[in-house]
Amino acid sequence: MMYRKVVNIRFSKQKSTLARLARMLNIPLMLTTLSITPSVLAEKDRLERLAKELAITEQQKERLRPILERNYQSRQAIFNQYGITFGSGQRSKHKLSRSDRKAMSEALKENRKQTHKEMAVILSPEQMAQLQQLRQRKKAEFKEKHQAN
Repeated sequence: MMYRKVVNIRFSKQKSTLARLARMLNIPLMLTTLSITPSVLAEKDRLERLAKELAITEQQKERLRPILERNYQSRQAIFNQYGITFGSGQRSKHKLSRSDRKAMSEALKENRKQTHKEMAVILSPEQMAQLQQLRQRKKAEFKEKHQAN
């Protein structure tokens, strides 16, 4: 539901004929109609943030887009495998066993490593160093935030 609203807002600002027609007919604007999925929106935002931080060129963006999309889908599959609704921002209603948490963590770690390898082929050494610094900063912010709780 949240993504439909985002798309509706974007198209209403642009005075899109499609959005106006959907509103007139009281038909929900479907994401699939526009070939926009939640994963595409999430990875587009991630790619834009990386582009700003790392000064990524348009050519690099185009090569990174499918890598980030695969990464998102893989993470989603891993979370779903363990009964966690990916991207909901809500905690799982059931507790994972220690062995399941460890297995999930290892699968996510392997997914990150694979994505990192694929990105290293596209990004320059300087950009990879900046990416590593960005990750370390985010990790430190995460630890600080969760240690306070």
